[in-house]
Amino acid sequence: MLKESNKAPDSIPVKDYMDAQYFIDMTIGTPPQSFIVVPDTGSSNLWVYSSKCVSIPCLFRHRYDFSKSSTYRADKRANIDFDTAIVGGNISAKDMGFEAMDSISVASSNVDGILGLGFETMAIDRLSTFINKANIDDKSFAFYLKSNPKESIMTIPGKLETGYTLRAKHMVV
Repeated sequence: MLKESNKAPDSIPVKDYMDAQYFIDMTIGTPPQSFIVVPDTGSSNLWVYSSKCVSIPCLFRHRYDFSKSSTYRADKRANIDFDTAIVGGNISAKDMGFEAMDSISVASSNVDGILGLGFETMAIDRLSTFINKANIDDKSFAFYLKSNPKESIMTIPGKLETGYTLRAKHMVV
């Protein structure tokens, strides 16, 4: 049974590139390090570039530097770090496990990583998802995309009562 929340959903601005790519801002660490990530429902892990990544594409991205965070925790597994992750300013996941990538061979987008929103059973290395670790009772989320990209948002929890209508352009079964 879903637990009802009395709190209004957080509205997270969604950046839109040609109605084909969507990005949100998030932070990791204390003090916060900023990242632009793809909110991806087809994966479950949080991935960002590490400060150890010196590939040419990485030099033009925000990179996570564990040495600058007081809430960082090391892991025995290679490229896995734990730290506080925040989306929307106040939805936080403390001790969030994520992949800190130290190489990239192809730069296909100007993002710093991926925020996996898929089911935890799909997570690589058995890491918890951001939604499951987050300090929220209602684990739902939704995207409200408008033709004016400045009005597009992601909400957590995922329901708005006014201002947007459900309209599907395409349905994939």
